[in-house]
Amino acid sequence: MENLEISEIFNAAAVLKDVARRTAIIPAPQLCPGLDIYLKTENLQLTGSFKLRGAYYKISQLTDEEKSRGVIACSAGNHAQGVALGATHNGIKSLICLPAGAPISKVEATKGYGAEVCLVPGVYDDAYAKAMELQKEHGYTFVHPFDDPKVIAGQGTIGLEILEQMPDVQAVVVPIGGGGLISGVAFAIKTLRPDVKVFGVQSSGAPSMAASLKEGKLCHLNDVSTIADGIAVKEPGVNTFEMCNRYVDEVVTVSDDEIAAAILALIEKQKIVAEGAGAVRQPADRRPQDGMPCIGRQYRREHIEPSHHPRLEQERAQLYVYRRPRRQTRPALGRMQCNRRTRRKHHLGDTRAYQHIVGHQRLHNTHRTRDTRQRTYQPNT
Repeated sequence: MENLEISEIFNAAAVLKDVARRTAIIPAPQLCPGLDIYLKTENLQLTGSFKLRGAYYKISQLTDEEKSRGVIACSAGNHAQGVALGATHNGIKSLICLPAGAPISKVEATKGYGAEVCLVPGVYDDAYAKAMELQKEHGYTFVHPFDDPKVIAGQGTIGLEILEQMPDVQAVVVPIGGGGLISGVAFAIKTLRPDVKVFGVQSSGAPSMAASLKEGKLCHLNDVSTIADGIAVKEPGVNTFEMCNRYVDEVVTVSDDEIAAAILALIEKQKIVAEGAGAVRQPADRRPQDGMPCIGRQYRREHIEPSHHPRLEQERAQLYVYRRPRRQTRPALGRMQCNRRTRRKHHLGDTRAYQHIVGHQRLHNTHRTRDTRQRTYQPNT
């Protein structure tokens, strides 16, 4: 790897000044009581992800000859949008290879930014193989999603912003897929503030970087499976592995249950919608002495219970009562004398409307019974 200098990251920050948003850092005390936690809201970036930074900076540094050939990239979805936007802004043709299972919202957003999309069966690594095949066939300029010094420099601008926005920061926790984000952030922070801890988090269903650092060499996973599709990478990059080995303090893994719990915690407690790749968190009891955030495990203990827990049956019963009465006890709406508004409330599951309808039905049945008795016992005239 060519030596990455801190001046490269400062240059990237200057290039991205009028392109990428300087996202806010917001306090999140409810996510882990007792710890002073803040969130860098890159989910509010222009394309919905930090990937815009590295992709745009890489494209801006291409030569005229490289630009004339057009660019090609592979991505799980976020890098694709960054490349598409950067290429369109620079008047360059772009082709993006995406896994066939990529969220449709990311596929459509990539097309909306002006790129041509090629869907490839499999995961990111399969899309990468297809992109390299097309690159050799047509001579495109390849924009790697993470294993490129320019891309890493672009992602490193987040580290600069963190140090500027929070001069007293003690530890930074970064999600890891291929390692481009944490490589840039760790390099920037460790170069300027060596005392700040940098931790990485991967899904236990795709622990390529964690396994590689443990073995001391690049490891290729035969298969990956995780709800965090944005970090489902079978093998980290050569450059990113080297930088993580040098600048990252520790890399740990979390389960899909913990990722799901973190997504829910962000929605309920912060009103933030984050994808799985952005919601990975370090469990509570792994490294408390280093000030590690404890969102996933703590929230899981408080809110996720065994399937046999008696409280769950009570909650299910309450849920059913509120949403919709059981079919055998629900009166047929077609035989009721009720207005449209009452029917709509009953359809939505309003229990008060249900009680009103049941009472109305009883009254209706009473009148009908009386009429029947009168017709039955009334003497003929």
